[in-house]
Amino acid sequence: MSGAPVRSPCRGCPARRPRAAHRRQEHPAPNLPRGSARPVPVCFRTAVKGTRPWPAGGRWQRPCTIAAAWLHSRNRARSVQGRRLGRGAAPGSTRGRRWVKIAILGGTGDEGLGLAIRYAWAGEEVIIGSRALERAVEAARRVREVVPEGRVTGLVNEDAAAAGDTVFISVPYAGLRGTVSALAPRLAGKIVVSLVVPLQFGKGGPHAIRVEEGSAAEQAQALAPEARVVGAFHNLSAHELMDPDKDLGCDVIVCADDRAARREVMALAEKLPGVRAVDGGALAYSRYVEDFTALLISINRRYKTHSGIRITGLPEATPAT
Repeated sequence: MSGAPVRSPCRGCPARRPRAAHRRQEHPAPNLPRGSARPVPVCFRTAVKGTRPWPAGGRWQRPCTIAAAWLHSRNRARSVQGRRLGRGAAPGSTRGRRWVKIAILGGTGDEGLGLAIRYAWAGEEVIIGSRALERAVEAARRVREVVPEGRVTGLVNEDAAAAGDTVFISVPYAGLRGTVSALAPRLAGKIVVSLVVPLQFGKGGPHAIRVEEGSAAEQAQALAPEARVVGAFHNLSAHELMDPDKDLGCDVIVCADDRAARREVMALAEKLPGVRAVDGGALAYSRYVEDFTALLISINRRYKTHSGIRITGLPEATPAT
């Protein structure tokens, strides 16, 4: 052993002997593919989980190169995490996105307007539909007051249904039959999301209305047989939807006979901050979700709050069926 002084390592890095003089020449940075991360030393391991401490051969890199590698790895991890979660994205974020044009029929009501605000904030193009063009245009203006960068337009229901890729129905139950039957040709082949809950309000509070087809969603499917009807978003608070910064912190149960449509609506649901989509199975199960809404409204009135539902004990993986 020569007894040469040992280089003082940074915290967390092992001590290293200096190289021989003939090996101390500068080595150029490896020609890595564009966009790939450089190796990161042990001293940055706490910030970048799972990285190798040093490249093969143990060559030193300049501090600026190390910092750049760490920043690149951190930013790439954040980008991947954002694409996986798809929640709470700021308006205008476009990388890795699949744009969906969402039409909301009855979007001038509280829940429809709240969903329009949320999806405009998430970067989707939103079309608000109404029987009266003036009301639709006014509702679109209100959304743009909250989300100035939002792509929001107001149209009559017929034009909104024709223009949307996915159509939300947010009309009162009394108007469901007339709305869907009149628009059935325009809804053919499209995903149609029914938010409708058949309720009536009396002295004792809200009560579920018995529907001949079983549920409002099943009635919509019967009225528009060529549409891909999905029942979802029944239990979201309209009050909470109005604030795009509010974490909703609840589950959305999604029911549909068309599995592909069910998965697409689940992905749409999880674009809302704090929402977890739950696969509720066939469309027939939407009747139980609709009926539960009456109880949830009663609970919220009693406790003077705007609660949702949360199902515990579910695994992270989506069921295969």
